[in-house]
Amino acid sequence: MAREILLAKFERKRRQMLLVGSIFVALVIVLVLASYQSIISAQQKIIESEAIRIARIVTEQAIVARSTYAKNVVDRLSKEGVSATHDFENSLTAVPIPAQFLKLMAHEVNERNLGLYKYRPLSKWNLNPAQGLTDNFQRWAFDELENQKRGKAESAVAGTPNPVWRIESEGDERMLRYMTADIAISEGCVSCHNAFELKPEIQRRRTEAGLTGVKVFNVGDIMGALEANIPLGKVESIASRNTRSSLNTVASISLLGLCLIGGVTFSSFNREKKAEQRAKIDAMTGLLNRTGFMDEGSFGLEICARKNLHAHLLYLDLNGFKAVNDTYGHDAGDAVLRVVGQRLSGITRSVDLVARLGGDEFCILMLGSKGVDLNAFIAKIKESVREPVPFGNQVLQVGTSIGCSVFPESADELSKLMKIADSAMYEDKQAGKKKG
Repeated sequence: MAREILLAKFERKRRQMLLVGSIFVALVIVLVLASYQSIISAQQKIIESEAIRIARIVTEQAIVARSTYAKNVVDRLSKEGVSATHDFENSLTAVPIPAQFLKLMAHEVNERNLGLYKYRPLSKWNLNPAQGLTDNFQRWAFDELENQKRGKAESAVAGTPNPVWRIESEGDERMLRYMTADIAISEGCVSCHNAFELKPEIQRRRTEAGLTGVKVFNVGDIMGALEANIPLGKVESIASRNTRSSLNTVASISLLGLCLIGGVTFSSFNREKKAEQRAKIDAMTGLLNRTGFMDEGSFGLEICARKNLHAHLLYLDLNGFKAVNDTYGHDAGDAVLRVVGQRLSGITRSVDLVARLGGDEFCILMLGSKGVDLNAFIAKIKESVREPVPFGNQVLQVGTSIGCSVFPESADELSKLMKIADSAMYEDKQAGKKKG
């Protein structure tokens, strides 16, 4: 009975530990998922920031290459009588104008960079049908650049407008689209483009587009723009794999840590359970020992006090036990103690606490005992104890003296109840001797 009581107590504690452990595991999982989302978000910002940086480098280098070509090639060759013309392919003594050189360079770079990025020159002014503004981003971005130039946007900067960009989805892939202005930096550029605007085919193209008049460029005007497109999918895929790998490692370490903590906790719990059983259980009978009875009994009385319940404490001492030990030996005495313990456990209720206090003394604490026929129960105990105990070829027999105290009438503490019941037991023993 005592062992079952302690096991039930530890079972409740085990369930509490499992509940706390489950909550802790759930919190760790939530933390890992939140960390994953946080890492993904931070990673996304880094990828976009790096893509913008690459787009800026690509477009700036392209413009620098175009400007270098204009100053160091076109200007020098023009002094030698070699002109720059948009129709250079049909002439052996001409080179492409800087805008065409930029277009040719963009074509070659796009072919050779394995799809990591693409860039191209654009123009709003019909210089070439293939360089016109063809989609919403290009029209929006070009308008933003012009607004900055005219000082209509808060981000306007004197001189060159700030680049503009946004992230768009093309099919299943996200793309950084980036545009920077191409500014007229010299009188040569301006005169070349203004002359080109006067050509009949350009005038016809402008008329077909519903535009009137002749576009006149000045130094510092936006003549066109460079658009750079950088697919984010490849970088995101690599980063996602790395992130998953890192998080899997973190999750594995966390789970391993949880398993270790759980193992150590349950191992400690089992050791504590065994230690408490050893400390509170009488090895001979399997009943509560004095320590266990004091702990569990005091706890039981606290519950009775809170629920306004009564309790009876019975103090038992075996009669004739010393004679059994002296006549048949300590093994016989041990057999009697074990059998008596089993019989007391068998006739008590599941809520009652049964203990062997030491030697041949036993205690029964009947919790919530109001309404119990105490005299009949005591008679039942004495009858059960008197029954013969087989031991080898011998039949052993003992009796018992019993004293009783009542909670809370006799006392409100277990130790006081035990003293009162012990005194009552002694009186019962003396009365039995007189009758004998």
